[in-house]
Amino acid sequence: MVIDHANTLWLVLLNGYGGLPYLLTIGTNGYVSIENGGLPDLGTSSGICFDSANNLYYSGGNRIYRYNRNNESVQAIAGNGTAGNFDGPGPLFSQFSYPTALACDQADNIYVWDSGNVTIRRIDPARNVTTVAGNSNYYWQTTDGVGTNATFNQISSMFSDNAGNIYLVCNNCIRKMDAQTNVVTLAGTFYQNGYANGAGDFARFNNAMGGCFSQGMIFIADAGNNRIRNITFNPQPQVVSPASLQLNTYPGLQITGTVGRTYQIQTSPDLKTWTKKTTLLLTASPYLWIDQSGVSGNNFYRAVMLP
Repeated sequence: MVIDHANTLWLVLLNGYGGLPYLLTIGTNGYVSIENGGLPDLGTSSGICFDSANNLYYSGGNRIYRYNRNNESVQAIAGNGTAGNFDGPGPLFSQFSYPTALACDQADNIYVWDSGNVTIRRIDPARNVTTVAGNSNYYWQTTDGVGTNATFNQISSMFSDNAGNIYLVCNNCIRKMDAQTNVVTLAGTFYQNGYANGAGDFARFNNAMGGCFSQGMIFIADAGNNRIRNITFNPQPQVVSPASLQLNTYPGLQITGTVGRTYQIQTSPDLKTWTKKTTLLLTASPYLWIDQSGVSGNNFYRAVMLP
């Protein structure tokens, strides 16, 4: 399911046993209606998403379709219907193999989980199809990495935020692909399921199926645990040990005198007793001298020109 820009909730449902799938909508007033029951290649595994113009995209029949709700027109924008793995322009040259989950970013790029090829494909607004992550040579492997160096096993749903990141709900873990196609695992682990709250790979999920991004947080439908979970990027403050940082005071003395003459820097704690600190040759005037030994308490300085 997905929510559009009018805050209407859309779902793909099966119309009874052996019936045709259809789109169901739930409005902001809670009214439920059947939107369309005759869309070509719509299936219960079809992914759906919306672009900035509120057009609906769905996957099915090895194609990606765009559905305009206003005039109820349907158009294949990518995939020629034959199972395969080929990047290219539009619906004539590009090929997918059982595409399911979809997501749309702020630039109206459509991201496709091409499950038969275990890759993530991107359809730009000009309908060019490009493989951006995953590698069809590595089935049933799961590794983080950049672009085609990342590998995937299963993705049940995808969604985006406002910064160009695509989030991937992957059964036992939640992953993120940024705008540079760097794929990292945010929470959970690849091969361990269960139920546990915690940071990063200390968390456990069981058959996580769906998710969305809202108000800086990720919400996950953790189906196997019958829970709605959230991942926050603003953790609560924790008490930590003091930093190993020492702050010292380094006073300075500006000398305005005769260049080329020698001066003695003297210090005193009470302006009565003076002791020699250092001797220097004045190379410029004014000249700034810094006491790099650091001091505490009161300390006075003066410069005396030597004969």
